[in-house]
Amino acid sequence: MKPLLRSLKVRSAKRQFVNSIEKMSANEIAALITDDFMVSEEWFVLKAQTIAKYGCTCMKCKKQIKRWTHINVDHIKPRKYFPHLKNDPNNLQILCGMCNKNKGNTTASYLPSENS
Repeated sequence: MKPLLRSLKVRSAKRQFVNSIEKMSANEIAALITDDFMVSEEWFVLKAQTIAKYGCTCMKCKKQIKRWTHINVDHIKPRKYFPHLKNDPNNLQILCGMCNKNKGNTTASYLPSENS
């Protein structure tokens, strides 16, 4: 009986973890499994500069993002495939958590076009 109870507790803990992950933004998930870059001073400065440049509106869905912690500064070309662009300010855009989660590790730019 004891091993079964332990097994149920482990499954319950795993289910709670999965449920909490599903509610997180991509940046929050990245913070859990991050490399040093995501917690570096360099990234913090680059992120702040990007928010100052583009504001707090999701570039895809145009939703106004009210809380600093909900702003996702996204790499247009993902760091996973383009590590040499991780510090390029022209490779960054503002997305809300849902749009960033849906974009995932794909290449997609929602930057305003130069002609608009």
